[in-house]
Amino acid sequence: FRIVVNLCIDEKRRAQRSKTMAKTYEYLRSSTKDSPDNHERMETAAAVRQAIGKLNQRQQRAVVLHRIKGLSHAEISKKTGWSRSSVESLLVRAYRKLRKELINISKL
Repeated sequence: FRIVVNLCIDEKRRAQRSKTMAKTYEYLRSSTKDSPDNHERMETAAAVRQAIGKLNQRQQRAVVLHRIKGLSHAEISKKTGWSRSSVESLLVRAYRKLRKELINISKL
């Protein structure tokens, strides 16, 4: 019974993450091209892409699968062949690096 409950919770979280990510990307793509908001969004998106580009290949793949594709840690593990603890570790390190990089970019 508990396994089924956990699977339902995971599915709900994944669906919610996918909706949130879709809204975020739509937000970054939306607006007219001449608006000041659009310029700021484009700068933010470029900064995020630049920061992701500085991660190592495995961390990049884990972040893309987790944030953009909306996969859970278990699904990433299954898709890549990495252990679940490796996926969790990669994501923790990747998000830490991304935070530091984005803070550094924002200070410029």
